[in-house]
Amino acid sequence: MVKQALENLNMTVGWTLFTGIGGVDCGMQLAGIEPVLGVECDPSDLELSEKFKKIHELNGWHGTRLQTVEDFADWGCPGLSSDSRLAYKARVGHFSPVCADFSPARRSAVPTHGNMDMAAACMAAIEIGQPENFSMEQVPLYERSPEFAFIRDRALVLGYTFNYKALNIGAQFGQSRQRLIVTASRVGEWRSPLPAPARSWYDVIYDLIPAFDPIEPTARQVESVRLWYAKHPDQLDSPLFVERLTSGKDPKSRGRCELIPTMTKSKFRDGNKNGRSKVSCLYLPGDRAWLNFSLEAYARLCGFPDTFRYPNDYNTVGSGFGYAVPPIFYAQLLATMP
Repeated sequence: MVKQALENLNMTVGWTLFTGIGGVDCGMQLAGIEPVLGVECDPSDLELSEKFKKIHELNGWHGTRLQTVEDFADWGCPGLSSDSRLAYKARVGHFSPVCADFSPARRSAVPTHGNMDMAAACMAAIEIGQPENFSMEQVPLYERSPEFAFIRDRALVLGYTFNYKALNIGAQFGQSRQRLIVTASRVGEWRSPLPAPARSWYDVIYDLIPAFDPIEPTARQVESVRLWYAKHPDQLDSPLFVERLTSGKDPKSRGRCELIPTMTKSKFRDGNKNGRSKVSCLYLPGDRAWLNFSLEAYARLCGFPDTFRYPNDYNTVGSGFGYAVPPIFYAQLLATMP
């Protein structure tokens, strides 16, 4: 498939580093750009990376290279060199460096250490591949890191314009997901679009609710719901999104008009890499019903279109959704490229 894409002179193509489950790749496809190369490998969880690769194949995308981005750069970025023809054809490249060094995802803390090798590897791919445009997604705190300064300065030396903005890239899907979005171009000025209007999480998944399975809530969830209605006596008819666990803190409820918390990998699997199928519940006050969210609902809340294909596996898919760039958001971002 990659060979055919490269041989098609009229094909508009793109590539991704830190591909994950494929949120950016799916967004490229929605925008009419063929994702022909991806690099994905978490050395601490090779099994998960291999499962992500199978999901990419299931969706008809690139043959993912199972290697770290640093190794990919050390090997000379195979597939991006000038003799591959992809270098002259790539409309866009994207990377989302691992953000463990900059968590929690907030602006108030100061990073204590980073990963300059990872940033250098990303820019090596940009220099070798020379896509017309490139984008990056990270937590807002990354803006204050030496890695970010390196990426910005290197991009300017390579002749790219460089713009960035902190956006809630999940608001239109009912989710709170603040991210730093970089847009760079060597063919014009590429600025991030205005944030899309926030949408109710309940409206996003409303048509899927009849397929939700009943679930027995925990005592803490029941108490969380009681407290929410006590604080909002004017919204006693509001359905609630109720977390099952939040890193040792009391689970929180969110009403129809509130954004739900950011989806994260840790909510879908425990420290032993065992998956959780009971992550959050829907409470319907009229029926006093407790319902378990389906994977289809999480896909919607994470900005994936219904055409995205994946196995029925909370461990794999939930882990991927937890860190993916929302495809629909990314397609909107690509629509503003010069």
